[in-house]
Amino acid sequence: MSNNYSEIIQRLHTAHEKTTVMFESIPIHRELHQGTEIANYWPCITAAYSGLEQTLKYLLAIQKSYSIEKLLENKDYMTHDLFSLFKELEDSTKNKLDEYYKQFQSLYSYIDILTLEDFFEVISGTKGNGYVSWRYSLIECKKNLPITSVEGMLSIWGFCLEICEFKIFKRFPPRLIDKKLENYFRSLFISVYQISAIRSQENGKPFVDYSTELTNEYQKHGGLLNFLAQELSSFGKYELQNVNYRSEELSEIIKGWINNIIERKKIWGLSSKWLFVHKAMGKIPNIKSIRLNQETKLFEDIPC
Repeated sequence: MSNNYSEIIQRLHTAHEKTTVMFESIPIHRELHQGTEIANYWPCITAAYSGLEQTLKYLLAIQKSYSIEKLLENKDYMTHDLFSLFKELEDSTKNKLDEYYKQFQSLYSYIDILTLEDFFEVISGTKGNGYVSWRYSLIECKKNLPITSVEGMLSIWGFCLEICEFKIFKRFPPRLIDKKLENYFRSLFISVYQISAIRSQENGKPFVDYSTELTNEYQKHGGLLNFLAQELSSFGKYELQNVNYRSEELSEIIKGWINNIIERKKIWGLSSKWLFVHKAMGKIPNIKSIRLNQETKLFEDIPC
Protein backbone atom coordinates (compact mmCIF):
# COMPACT_ATOMS: atom_id res chain seq x y z
CA MET A 1 0.00 0.00 0.00
CA SER A 2 2.78 2.44 0.99
CA ASN A 3 4.69 1.87 -2.26
CA ASN A 4 1.48 2.35 -4.24
CA TYR A 5 0.81 5.66 -2.45
CA SER A 6 4.34 6.84 -3.28
CA GLU A 7 3.87 5.97 -6.95
CA ILE A 8 0.55 7.84 -7.11
CA ILE A 9 2.04 10.92 -5.47
CA GLN A 10 4.88 10.94 -7.99
CA ARG A 11 2.44 10.76 -10.92
CA LEU A 12 0.24 13.53 -9.52
CA HIS A 13 3.24 15.75 -8.77
CA THR A 14 4.64 15.30 -12.27
CA ALA A 15 1.27 16.06 -13.85
CA HIS A 16 0.82 19.14 -11.65
CA GLU A 17 4.29 20.43 -12.48
CA LYS A 18 3.84 19.91 -16.24
CA THR A 19 0.41 21.58 -16.22
CA THR A 20 1.75 24.54 -14.21
CA VAL A 21 4.64 25.05 -16.64
CA MET A 22 2.21 24.88 -19.58
CA PHE A 23 -0.15 27.41 -17.98
CA GLU A 24 2.60 29.87 -17.03
CA SER A 25 3.98 29.77 -20.58
CA ILE A 26 0.76 31.31 -21.97
CA PRO A 27 1.23 35.06 -22.60
CA ILE A 28 -0.64 37.26 -20.11
CA HIS A 29 -3.20 39.01 -22.28
CA ARG A 30 -6.83 38.61 -23.23
CA GLU A 31 -7.76 37.31 -26.67
CA LEU A 32 -10.43 39.33 -28.48
CA HIS A 33 -12.09 36.19 -29.83
CA GLN A 34 -13.65 33.95 -27.18
CA GLY A 35 -13.00 30.79 -29.20
CA THR A 36 -9.28 31.54 -29.34
CA GLU A 37 -9.27 32.21 -25.60
CA ILE A 38 -10.93 28.85 -24.95
CA ALA A 39 -8.51 27.03 -27.25
CA ASN A 40 -5.47 28.64 -25.63
CA TYR A 41 -6.45 27.58 -22.13
CA TRP A 42 -8.27 24.35 -22.95
CA PRO A 43 -5.28 22.01 -22.31
CA CYS A 44 -4.63 23.64 -18.90
CA ILE A 45 -8.29 23.80 -17.90
CA THR A 46 -9.02 20.15 -18.67
CA ALA A 47 -5.76 18.97 -17.05
CA ALA A 48 -6.40 21.07 -13.93
CA TYR A 49 -9.96 19.79 -13.56
CA SER A 50 -8.85 16.17 -13.94
CA GLY A 51 -5.76 16.50 -11.76
CA LEU A 52 -7.67 18.20 -8.95
CA GLU A 53 -10.45 15.61 -9.17
CA GLN A 54 -8.01 12.70 -8.94
CA THR A 55 -6.12 14.32 -6.07
CA LEU A 56 -9.33 14.87 -4.08
CA LYS A 57 -10.19 11.20 -4.62
CA TYR A 58 -6.69 10.28 -3.49
CA LEU A 59 -7.14 12.37 -0.33
CA LEU A 60 -10.39 10.56 0.37
CA ALA A 61 -8.69 7.18 -0.10
CA ILE A 62 -5.97 8.17 2.39
CA GLN A 63 -8.62 9.48 4.79
CA LYS A 64 -10.43 6.13 4.73
CA SER A 65 -7.23 4.00 4.54
CA TYR A 66 -8.53 2.59 1.25
CA SER A 67 -6.86 1.84 -2.02
CA ILE A 68 -8.15 3.93 -4.92
CA GLU A 69 -9.81 0.78 -6.31
CA LYS A 70 -11.69 0.17 -3.06
CA LEU A 71 -12.76 3.82 -2.85
CA LEU A 72 -14.20 3.72 -6.35
CA GLU A 73 -16.30 0.67 -5.54
CA ASN A 74 -18.61 3.26 -4.01
CA LYS A 75 -20.43 4.77 -6.99
CA ASP A 76 -20.80 8.08 -5.13
CA TYR A 77 -17.10 8.65 -5.79
CA MET A 78 -17.37 7.82 -9.49
CA THR A 79 -17.97 11.48 -10.29
CA HIS A 80 -16.34 14.55 -11.82
CA ASP A 81 -18.16 16.78 -9.32
CA LEU A 82 -15.38 18.56 -7.40
CA PHE A 83 -17.89 20.14 -5.02
CA SER A 84 -19.32 16.80 -3.88
CA LEU A 85 -15.80 15.35 -3.43
CA PHE A 86 -14.71 18.34 -1.38
CA LYS A 87 -17.72 17.97 0.94
CA GLU A 88 -16.64 14.38 1.72
CA LEU A 89 -13.28 15.45 3.15
CA GLU A 90 -12.84 15.36 6.91
CA ASP A 91 -13.18 18.70 8.70
CA SER A 92 -9.47 19.07 9.54
CA THR A 93 -8.53 18.77 5.86
CA LYS A 94 -11.30 21.14 4.76
CA ASN A 95 -10.16 23.67 7.37
CA LYS A 96 -6.58 23.58 6.02
CA LEU A 97 -7.87 24.03 2.47
CA ASP A 98 -10.18 26.85 3.55
CA GLU A 99 -7.25 28.68 5.18
CA TYR A 100 -5.15 28.22 2.05
CA TYR A 101 -7.90 29.46 -0.26
CA LYS A 102 -8.53 32.59 1.82
CA GLN A 103 -4.91 33.60 1.44
CA PHE A 104 -4.90 32.63 -2.24
CA GLN A 105 -7.98 34.77 -2.91
CA SER A 106 -6.51 37.73 -1.02
CA LEU A 107 -3.56 37.68 -3.46
CA TYR A 108 -5.67 36.87 -6.56
CA SER A 109 -8.23 39.48 -5.49
CA TYR A 110 -9.71 39.70 -9.01
CA ILE A 111 -11.27 36.29 -8.26
CA ASP A 112 -14.36 37.45 -6.38
CA ILE A 113 -15.37 34.04 -4.98
CA LEU A 114 -14.58 34.44 -1.29
CA THR A 115 -14.82 30.88 0.08
CA LEU A 116 -13.42 27.57 -1.13
CA GLU A 117 -16.81 25.88 -0.85
CA ASP A 118 -18.31 28.47 -3.17
CA PHE A 119 -15.31 28.16 -5.51
CA PHE A 120 -15.80 24.41 -5.85
CA GLU A 121 -19.54 24.82 -6.32
CA VAL A 122 -19.07 27.41 -9.09
CA ILE A 123 -16.40 25.58 -11.10
CA SER A 124 -18.20 22.24 -10.71
CA GLY A 125 -21.17 23.63 -12.62
CA THR A 126 -24.74 22.34 -12.69
CA LYS A 127 -24.91 18.75 -11.40
CA GLY A 128 -21.11 18.64 -11.43
CA ASN A 129 -20.83 18.92 -15.23
CA GLY A 130 -18.12 21.62 -15.23
CA TYR A 131 -15.30 19.31 -16.26
CA VAL A 132 -17.32 17.59 -18.97
CA SER A 133 -18.55 20.93 -20.35
CA TRP A 134 -15.03 22.26 -20.67
CA ARG A 135 -13.64 18.97 -21.98
CA TYR A 136 -15.89 19.20 -25.04
CA SER A 137 -15.78 22.98 -25.40
CA LEU A 138 -13.64 22.81 -28.57
CA ILE A 139 -16.48 21.27 -30.59
CA GLU A 140 -19.56 22.08 -28.51
CA CYS A 141 -20.09 25.82 -28.65
CA LYS A 142 -22.06 26.25 -25.45
CA LYS A 143 -22.93 29.80 -24.49
CA ASN A 144 -22.81 29.28 -20.73
CA LEU A 145 -19.68 27.36 -19.84
CA PRO A 146 -19.16 27.13 -16.07
CA ILE A 147 -16.94 29.86 -14.63
CA THR A 148 -13.50 28.48 -13.97
CA SER A 149 -10.03 29.56 -12.84
CA VAL A 150 -6.95 27.66 -13.94
CA GLU A 151 -4.75 29.50 -11.45
CA GLY A 152 -7.19 28.64 -8.68
CA MET A 153 -7.46 24.95 -9.56
CA LEU A 154 -3.69 24.59 -9.99
CA SER A 155 -2.97 26.27 -6.68
CA ILE A 156 -5.50 24.17 -4.76
CA TRP A 157 -4.34 21.01 -6.55
CA GLY A 158 -0.76 21.69 -5.43
CA PHE A 159 -1.81 22.30 -1.82
CA CYS A 160 -3.90 19.11 -1.80
CA LEU A 161 -0.77 17.23 -2.87
CA GLU A 162 1.17 18.75 0.03
CA ILE A 163 -1.56 17.55 2.41
CA CYS A 164 -1.37 14.05 0.88
CA GLU A 165 2.38 13.89 1.37
CA PHE A 166 2.16 15.06 4.96
CA LYS A 167 -0.53 12.51 5.79
CA ILE A 168 1.54 9.67 4.32
CA PHE A 169 5.14 10.56 5.13
CA LYS A 170 4.60 12.77 8.23
CA ARG A 171 7.12 15.37 7.10
CA PHE A 172 7.12 18.78 5.39
CA PRO A 173 3.81 20.28 6.63
CA PRO A 174 1.74 22.03 3.92
CA ARG A 175 2.76 25.66 3.42
CA LEU A 176 0.62 28.68 2.69
CA ILE A 177 1.46 30.95 -0.24
CA ASP A 178 3.26 33.55 1.88
CA LYS A 179 5.78 30.97 3.11
CA LYS A 180 6.39 29.70 -0.43
CA LEU A 181 6.96 33.24 -1.68
CA GLU A 182 9.26 34.04 1.25
CA ASN A 183 11.38 30.95 0.63
CA TYR A 184 11.63 31.67 -3.08
CA PHE A 185 12.58 35.34 -2.79
CA ARG A 186 14.96 34.62 0.09
CA SER A 187 16.77 32.04 -2.05
CA LEU A 188 17.17 34.65 -4.82
CA PHE A 189 18.59 37.13 -2.31
CA ILE A 190 21.08 34.56 -0.98
CA SER A 191 22.22 33.83 -4.54
CA VAL A 192 22.83 37.54 -5.27
CA TYR A 193 24.47 37.99 -1.86
CA GLN A 194 26.87 35.09 -2.45
CA ILE A 195 27.91 36.39 -5.87
CA SER A 196 28.52 39.84 -4.38
CA ALA A 197 30.59 38.36 -1.54
CA ILE A 198 32.76 36.37 -3.96
CA ARG A 199 33.40 39.45 -6.13
CA SER A 200 34.29 41.54 -3.06
CA GLN A 201 36.76 38.94 -1.85
CA GLU A 202 38.27 38.68 -5.31
CA ASN A 203 38.88 42.45 -5.10
CA GLY A 204 40.60 42.08 -1.76
CA LYS A 205 37.70 43.23 0.41
CA PRO A 206 36.82 41.32 3.59
CA PHE A 207 33.57 39.39 3.89
CA VAL A 208 30.81 41.41 5.58
CA ASP A 209 27.85 39.77 7.33
CA TYR A 210 24.70 41.82 6.69
CA SER A 211 22.32 39.43 8.49
CA THR A 212 21.72 41.82 11.41
CA GLU A 213 20.99 44.74 9.06
CA LEU A 214 18.63 42.59 7.02
CA THR A 215 16.82 41.28 10.08
CA ASN A 216 16.26 44.85 11.22
CA GLU A 217 14.92 45.79 7.77
CA TYR A 218 12.49 42.84 7.75
CA GLN A 219 11.24 43.54 11.26
CA LYS A 220 10.74 47.22 10.55
CA HIS A 221 8.52 46.46 7.54
CA GLY A 222 6.70 43.47 9.04
CA GLY A 223 8.51 40.57 7.36
CA LEU A 224 10.43 39.78 4.20
CA LEU A 225 7.49 40.09 1.81
CA ASN A 226 6.49 43.53 3.07
CA PHE A 227 10.11 44.67 2.90
CA LEU A 228 10.36 43.37 -0.67
CA ALA A 229 7.05 45.00 -1.63
CA GLN A 230 8.32 48.34 -0.34
CA GLU A 231 11.54 48.03 -2.35
CA LEU A 232 9.64 47.00 -5.48
CA SER A 233 7.21 49.89 -5.03
CA SER A 234 10.13 52.33 -4.78
CA PHE A 235 11.81 50.77 -7.80
CA GLY A 236 8.62 51.07 -9.83
CA LYS A 237 8.57 54.82 -9.23
CA TYR A 238 12.14 56.09 -9.15
CA GLU A 239 14.50 53.12 -8.75
CA LEU A 240 16.20 52.38 -5.47
CA GLN A 241 18.07 55.03 -3.57
CA ASN A 242 20.74 54.57 -0.91
CA VAL A 243 19.22 55.45 2.45
CA ASN A 244 21.00 56.67 5.54
CA TYR A 245 20.18 53.63 7.68
CA ARG A 246 21.56 51.18 5.09
CA SER A 247 25.17 50.60 4.14
CA GLU A 248 26.18 51.35 0.56
CA GLU A 249 27.26 47.75 0.02
CA LEU A 250 23.93 46.37 1.21
CA SER A 251 22.07 48.87 -0.98
CA GLU A 252 23.93 47.54 -4.03
CA ILE A 253 23.11 43.95 -3.08
CA ILE A 254 19.43 44.82 -2.68
CA LYS A 255 19.45 46.58 -6.06
CA GLY A 256 20.91 43.44 -7.60
CA TRP A 257 18.22 41.35 -5.92
CA ILE A 258 15.41 43.59 -7.21
CA ASN A 259 16.86 43.64 -10.73
CA ASN A 260 17.14 39.84 -10.65
CA ILE A 261 13.47 39.51 -9.63
CA ILE A 262 12.25 41.95 -12.29
CA GLU A 263 14.23 40.13 -14.98
CA ARG A 264 12.83 36.74 -13.91
CA LYS A 265 9.30 38.17 -13.84
CA LYS A 266 9.33 38.25 -17.64
CA ILE A 267 9.16 34.44 -17.79
CA TRP A 268 6.98 33.62 -14.77
CA GLY A 269 3.57 33.77 -16.40
CA LEU A 270 0.47 34.23 -14.21
CA SER A 271 2.00 32.75 -11.07
CA SER A 272 1.79 33.92 -7.46
CA LYS A 273 5.36 35.26 -7.81
CA TRP A 274 4.41 37.30 -10.87
CA LEU A 275 1.22 38.68 -9.33
CA PHE A 276 2.91 39.66 -6.05
CA VAL A 277 5.67 41.54 -7.87
CA HIS A 278 3.24 43.09 -10.37
CA LYS A 279 1.05 44.42 -7.57
CA ALA A 280 4.00 45.57 -5.46
CA MET A 281 5.29 47.66 -8.37
CA GLY A 282 1.91 49.33 -8.83
CA LYS A 283 1.36 47.84 -12.29
CA ILE A 284 -2.34 47.15 -11.76
CA PRO A 285 -4.89 49.99 -12.08
CA ASN A 286 -5.92 51.55 -8.75
CA ILE A 287 -3.38 49.46 -6.79
CA LYS A 288 -0.27 51.22 -5.49
CA SER A 289 1.33 48.18 -3.86
CA ILE A 290 0.58 45.14 -1.69
CA ARG A 291 1.32 44.00 1.83
CA LEU A 292 0.83 40.91 3.99
CA ASN A 293 -1.20 41.51 7.14
CA GLN A 294 0.83 39.74 9.83
CA GLU A 295 -2.23 39.17 12.03
CA THR A 296 -4.68 37.78 9.50
CA LYS A 297 -2.02 36.33 7.17
CA LEU A 298 -3.98 37.74 4.25
CA PHE A 299 -2.60 39.89 1.44
CA GLU A 300 -3.97 43.41 1.23
CA ASP A 301 -3.97 45.58 -1.89
CA ILE A 302 -2.80 49.13 -1.13
CA PRO A 303 -5.03 51.48 -3.13
CA CYS A 304 -3.69 54.51 -4.99
